[in-house]
Amino acid sequence: MSHQHAAAGPGSLADLLRAAGRDPLAAELQRALRERCGVGAGSSLLVGCSGGPDSVALTVLLAALSRRRTPFVGSLRVVHVDHGLRPESAAEADDVRRLGARLELPVEVHRVEVPTGPGHNVAEAAREVRYAQLSEAAVHHGCDGILTAHHAEDRFETMVHALCRGAGVDGLAQPRWVRSLGNARLMRPLLAISRVALRDFCERLDLPFLDAPDNRDPGTVRGFLREEVLPRLESRWPGAGVRASAAADRLAVAADVLQQALDPHFGPSHPLEWDRSLLRTLGPDLTATGWRQVLLRLASDDGVLDGGVGSTRLMEAARAACDEVPDPRSFDFGSNRLLRIDSARARILREA
Repeated sequence: MSHQHAAAGPGSLADLLRAAGRDPLAAELQRALRERCGVGAGSSLLVGCSGGPDSVALTVLLAALSRRRTPFVGSLRVVHVDHGLRPESAAEADDVRRLGARLELPVEVHRVEVPTGPGHNVAEAAREVRYAQLSEAAVHHGCDGILTAHHAEDRFETMVHALCRGAGVDGLAQPRWVRSLGNARLMRPLLAISRVALRDFCERLDLPFLDAPDNRDPGTVRGFLREEVLPRLESRWPGAGVRASAAADRLAVAADVLQQALDPHFGPSHPLEWDRSLLRTLGPDLTATGWRQVLLRLASDDGVLDGGVGSTRLMEAARAACDEVPDPRSFDFGSNRLLRIDSARARILREA
């Protein structure tokens, strides 16, 4: 079961907002909204609130920014998505309603159905349903952006998992500060702030919050990283999560530059064939990276998760395309995709 950290809280709303607005996290949040997320003063925002310490802290800080003498945030709405996956989920939704009432903010609770049968990744399905609800609500209310409480350690977890999966530079740069979400913009303004700082904020202001057991289950990837791996890294190198998040920003720059180099030769509009003279100029590393993107894009178009794209096989094919051997060679990448190299060209074909 999830459990609640109960607290009395400052006596009045004015006291709470004053304390939150004076906290250093408020200035850090406002700076991230403006500089990282492109939020202008007076924007209409929607915040997704689970009731955990991270989203409670974000919601209260945003409320403080919206009630300043010169408000940075224009209007603010709170949305909670009740996945109905635990018996206590309805009570957790009520806790978010109480938080909204205390802050005098409009709150919407969306109860959804999450596929849980065999073959379903429940966490992934819940995330997709949740984001769909947030996007629809933002569009319905004409909000300029959706805010979620992903923080530095969330990014660190994503990076470690991406490294273990052999992801490329773009995978190591996730999540980004801003991305599109349906017809809305999803923003994560807490990526430079640690989980500990957000929990400390809630405790300093006596804000009640919930700890969901899902986040601590070592049987899940996230739970294992959160409970078994990252704490040991943080104990050895305090502040590692915040520094890793800063590294992700630098990786995002590298990923964007790489994409600009790849798009003219491997972008969606490029034919699925290449002169070997061009590939020799690009070199095998860039060629393999470009082909990986092409094969993953084709697999996605076909409804296949990964298309069997292995790094070793890709490098073997890229080196073959960049060498001077004229003999024809073929490389099978599964999902009916074949990369064929002849004396002058390399082509990706669909097998009959």
